[in-house]
Amino acid sequence: MGRWMEVVRAQRDHGSSREENVVGEIAPNPLIDAFHALCQGNPGKGETVRKHFPMLEAVGTGDRYADEEMSLQAEAIERLLGEFQRLRRICRREEFITGLDGPSAYGAWRTSWQPEEFERWLDSIEKLLEEAAASGHSVRLLL
Repeated sequence: MGRWMEVVRAQRDHGSSREENVVGEIAPNPLIDAFHALCQGNPGKGETVRKHFPMLEAVGTGDRYADEEMSLQAEAIERLLGEFQRLRRICRREEFITGLDGPSAYGAWRTSWQPEEFERWLDSIEKLLEEAAASGHSVRLLL
């Protein structure tokens, strides 16, 4: 299947199918790649990145998944959303963390994607995470 992210509502009716409970879905590649890109764009700053972005590290590290799947609930979703939004602000130089180069991280993160297309993808991921956080849905990440 490849990398995939689903926002799933709590299953109220045990007779409903899994598909009926999926609120939204997207390929989460930028979300999963964010921690690695931050480290790549900031060589030697892994501990600083780890300190400020533990949820991005968690979703970007394959050994944190059970059978290539990770399920996030309300608190974890809110932390992940906050870190994702903070990373985007840092990349746009709207926020700063001493010792981290946001534009360099962005270059490593975006790779070959055109900026407009990449930003639309990031917007879509952020919107799904916001919806999950606001509605109490869970997020399911698949590698």
